[in-house]
Amino acid sequence: QTTTSYLQENDPSTTHLANFLRALTNTSNAKMYNLLDISLTEQGESYYLPFIPRVLSLLQEKKLGVEKEGRLIIEPAALFGEVPSAKYPVLTLQKSSGSYTYDTTDLAALWYRTQILKMDKIYYLVDVSQSSHFELIFAVGKRMGWLTEKGPSACHVPFGMVLGPDGKKMKSRGGESTRLWD
Repeated sequence: QTTTSYLQENDPSTTHLANFLRALTNTSNAKMYNLLDISLTEQGESYYLPFIPRVLSLLQEKKLGVEKEGRLIIEPAALFGEVPSAKYPVLTLQKSSGSYTYDTTDLAALWYRTQILKMDKIYYLVDVSQSSHFELIFAVGKRMGWLTEKGPSACHVPFGMVLGPDGKKMKSRGGESTRLWD
């Protein structure tokens, strides 16, 4: 099992450690936010976990989520018709292990933001490498009626990838990224 699956299952020791690390990170980030005069409400990926079963149920009611090889997925063809497989990946809603993915939490977040918070416009500022991912997420949102021509709407604002001194994409999870303080 992965750390993510332990978190999704509310494993006590993993959840305790994650909460400790989140608090430590938030304390450190608060110093930078104060310096930059930024205020925000944290709603990280785990915030949307309680909403995932509802979202998966809604997707299956619309026949978007289908089971394939033990996984619950959405095929790009279900959204766009026949498309080159290289253009779009399959959205994986639930792995065969039962754990969820970024696809799942991004859809749960979109549902929450449009259906619960009633946001008019949602902007995702994420590097250009995620463009096809957001095209798929927004296509699901449109198919579900969460995003419409009259609103609410969502927009991916892509920016170039952040590269390290070696010219390769920085990976924050690998500890390679430059700290904002620096």
